[in-house]
Amino acid sequence: MTDCRHGWPAVTAPLLCWLPLLAGCGPSGPATVPVSGSVSFAGQPVAEGEIQFRSADGTSASWAGPIEGGRYQMRSTVGPKRVEIIAVRPKPGAKPKPSGEQVVNEMYIPARYNLESELTAEVTQAGPNQFDFSLEPARR
Repeated sequence: MTDCRHGWPAVTAPLLCWLPLLAGCGPSGPATVPVSGSVSFAGQPVAEGEIQFRSADGTSASWAGPIEGGRYQMRSTVGPKRVEIIAVRPKPGAKPKPSGEQVVNEMYIPARYNLESELTAEVTQAGPNQFDFSLEPARR
């Protein structure tokens, strides 16, 4: 039978050191509210991607959430937001390489919806904070 008395401090002491740090964690950050909605591109739901709600004036943190099956649910602070949507898909015509490397992906959402976003939302305390975005291909 193994004597575990001497192994206890070696395992437990590091865990106990974290307790004061964990006690300080909690709802001390900015207040957030639920935000949800849908995202489509060229009439089709965006299968996978990310949506970001950034403060319109760029002075505070941004909030991001995944897009799955054309829907998103996340939390954000209240106020006017600049919305950015990012999604990638396999590049049309790209084939797997013989070496087994991944297919080349492309970011297909135009820059006017992400890097140069024209999308906005006004997140309010009262809600309902549902924002649907119907994106169109790049203008030609």
